[in-house]
Amino acid sequence: MFGSRPRAVARLVPALLLAALLFSPAAPSPGQAQTASDTVWAWGDNGAGQLGDGTATAGGAPVQVGGLGGVTAISAGSYHSLALTSDGTVWAWGYNGGGQLGAETAASCGDPPGDPCNRIPVQVGGLAAAAAIAAGDYHSLALARDGTVWAWGESALGQLGAETTTACANPPGLDVACSRTPMHVGGLSEVAAISAGGFHSLALKADGSVWAWGYNDSGQLGVDTATACADSSGLDVPCSYAPLRVDGLGEIAAIAAGRRHSLALGQDGTVWAWGANSNGQLGDGTMIGHLKGVIQVDGLGDMIGVAAGEGSLALKSDGTVWVWGANSVAPLDDDRPRPAQVGGLDGVVAVAAGDVDNLALARDGTVWAWGWNEPSGGCTIQVSDDFFRSVPCRPTPAPVDGLENATAIAAGSGHNLALAPVGAGPVVQVPAQQLPLALPAGGQAGHISPLVWLLGGAGVVAGLALRRARTVGG
Repeated sequence: MFGSRPRAVARLVPALLLAALLFSPAAPSPGQAQTASDTVWAWGDNGAGQLGDGTATAGGAPVQVGGLGGVTAISAGSYHSLALTSDGTVWAWGYNGGGQLGAETAASCGDPPGDPCNRIPVQVGGLAAAAAIAAGDYHSLALARDGTVWAWGESALGQLGAETTTACANPPGLDVACSRTPMHVGGLSEVAAISAGGFHSLALKADGSVWAWGYNDSGQLGVDTATACADSSGLDVPCSYAPLRVDGLGEIAAIAAGRRHSLALGQDGTVWAWGANSNGQLGDGTMIGHLKGVIQVDGLGDMIGVAAGEGSLALKSDGTVWVWGANSVAPLDDDRPRPAQVGGLDGVVAVAAGDVDNLALARDGTVWAWGWNEPSGGCTIQVSDDFFRSVPCRPTPAPVDGLENATAIAAGSGHNLALAPVGAGPVVQVPAQQLPLALPAGGQAGHISPLVWLLGGAGVVAGLALRRARTVGG
């Protein structure tokens, strides 16, 4: 479908993205209309307000996130969501126990009651010219237009790139180290892409090198670490508070951080993995973890995008999707230690991997989902040798009803996001008093180049493929 062009383009991606960050023109004056018209749609779990519609109602039908427009990128964490707008500001909603919303929230609206959260978007303070965003389990990242990286949220395992003395209650009654405001991640410059995993973070520099920091219990940083962090139970665990270069990789075009493993897409179309492998998420045909060093995923070539959650996904240049690792709706011991093609999908231009489900964005703007699907049914899984039970799931990809002309997707731990034009689905009206809480801007934000939105999706090169598909057809 795309021929050999994506691989040639991939070799230029990090440098092109950095140039877009550094040389974007100035922003429009305050009050000037923005050209972007996309907004955010959300569906799934809503116990902590992660759908952003001002309610506590979960559901399978997409609802419009209240009060957001001109959105250029989205990201879904475990129980919180992020959006980047065309003026360079970042907005967050959902659970805030670790400070991952980047703002104080007085609301005790979580499930169970008492958990701090916000059911409508709130502006992340201290960021004025962001170009990309990434949401982890309990922390968040932003890439600034100058190529620097900023982090906020829970920091006990080093995922913010620095030690912090502030304490957040996550969960209530248990204090953990955190930062409620964005902190500069030291030791990094000329960064072109970012990704946030369960408790670790990744950065791709313009020279094609990959850097990692945070929790390292399963080798998800790709290197040995001597530093010890104290986890929530007070035990010392391996981590790094500072970014470390991942050795053994060539020039990389895209990155993806999963719960306890990491992926990298080579500029030659190969896929590389490191970290936890108990479910086969490294794709080497085994279920043996790799505590240090990277390995090449078996049988994959000509790939243009990667995504990582509990399992792993890769997008091929012909529009097919490949999956390996954890299979939340599979029979007992049916995790996939080697990549297998996902049936029923073609013409795909982006993928997103969640903890319990996966998403694919087709060239025609439709969104497809498969995996866990509470509360509806559909799968019978084997729990033990002689016990089976029915679970709610979609065993094969099916279109998400109510979405049209989507341009980006993101998958969390039980909720999903899509970027689509206003009017692409059923609109939920948010009362005026519940519109997003804007903090003082503190100055004019930089204009975001149209190229930069690619950083916020499931893979840099997959975004290029989407732009090319929309402009040249095929």
